[in-house]
Amino acid sequence: MALELHLVGTFHCDLQGQNRLQKLLSILSPDIVSVEYDPESVSQLNQLEKYKQSAEGMEIVIADFCKNGNYHPETVRRSIPNLYFEYFASKEYCKKNHKPLIFSDTGDRILGQQNVEYIFSTPPQKIQQQTEIGYQNQVLEMLPENIPDLLKRDAYTEVILRALSGKVVHVAGAWHLLGNYHNLYERLKNLNPIRMMLNQADFL
Repeated sequence: MALELHLVGTFHCDLQGQNRLQKLLSILSPDIVSVEYDPESVSQLNQLEKYKQSAEGMEIVIADFCKNGNYHPETVRRSIPNLYFEYFASKEYCKKNHKPLIFSDTGDRILGQQNVEYIFSTPPQKIQQQTEIGYQNQVLEMLPENIPDLLKRDAYTEVILRALSGKVVHVAGAWHLLGNYHNLYERLKNLNPIRMMLNQADFL
């Protein structure tokens, strides 16, 4: 079966990300979903999901986040449902439709922590305003010191995606698709992938 590849770019702090990705996956109805996560991170997220299912567990999660940063507990409480939406929305779709979920990145713990700190310390309105502006970019300027790691991660993802077949949706940070370097989209261009930003779900 031929590969029909859809590359979906996200901003990890998108407060509408969960609903947008749920809608987009429902419309595209892929055979396989690939996400920018590694198995070790997923194990931690599954633990977070278990805690979120009870009031007592939520209090443990909130206290743990607040312990690691100077955050207001209510800000953390409001923000938790939006964290790591790429994984949770993809997992929900795959579970509901009995489709495989592929983890196709080596992970970036430092960047992940930076995203959490940004979400917990920035007013929601400002976060979403900056996210919507980000989606309008045609090119994302990357810091030169970050490019070697991005190249390494994209090379790893490329191998995994090229081995797949059928209709595949790969969900990744927008910089992997729009970054000013030889990014993942450029690497896969000969496969004629369909590249879109997550906010396009609003217009479908």
